[in-house]
Amino acid sequence: MNANATFNFLKELRKNNTREWFYEHANEYDNLHYSFEKKIDELVHLLEKHNTELSGLDGRDCTWRIYRNNYFVSESSQFKTNFAAFIAKGGKKSPYCGYYIHIEPDNCYIAGSIWSPESLVLAQIRKDITERNHEFEAILEDPELQMYYTDMELQENNPETIDSLQLKDIQKLNKLAIISRIDDSVFQNSNWTSQVYNRCTVLKRFQSFVNESIENNLRMRNYAL
Repeated sequence: MNANATFNFLKELRKNNTREWFYEHANEYDNLHYSFEKKIDELVHLLEKHNTELSGLDGRDCTWRIYRNNYFVSESSQFKTNFAAFIAKGGKKSPYCGYYIHIEPDNCYIAGSIWSPESLVLAQIRKDITERNHEFEAILEDPELQMYYTDMELQENNPETIDSLQLKDIQKLNKLAIISRIDDSVFQNSNWTSQVYNRCTVLKRFQSFVNESIENNLRMRNYAL
């Protein structure tokens, strides 16, 4: 992955976010996105050593394309201005908590996250966090996790720092993410997968807690059927 070329492309796309400009540079995008997929391949293979549920995934299963899905998107903002991937059991559309990788000039980060879970799963996660709040708080207060993950989002556009998070607000939850901000220079290093891997490994207890809630809910629903 040519990191400098990737950042240069995204910066230019930010300034020229139109179909005309993009399709003039479509070959460049395809090459950069393919290189990004290969780097996510590397990261998946590192992570699956400690998380066998990721076995069988590759970069294509986990990376998002740059095209916006919203039919009503503004003509002045046709495309996303980032490269992104979500690594979780089942790939990028997984209902489980996974690793989100976001590369964007001046806004790079990784996160342990779930996004818009269905209502019954959401209710189970809320219930478990509320009833096991001491356990959940202990996970968030782990020194190794706090070394990297300084933000938490309970819902879209409502960031909370971990230190000020009020778990009584968990009933507002429709998004749950703990976030590690990363300097652009990390992703401009050809060896960035190893650095990102190190930050991902400290998410294990957080993801296990959330995914346990999801699995319990799925089991109960299957039993009811």
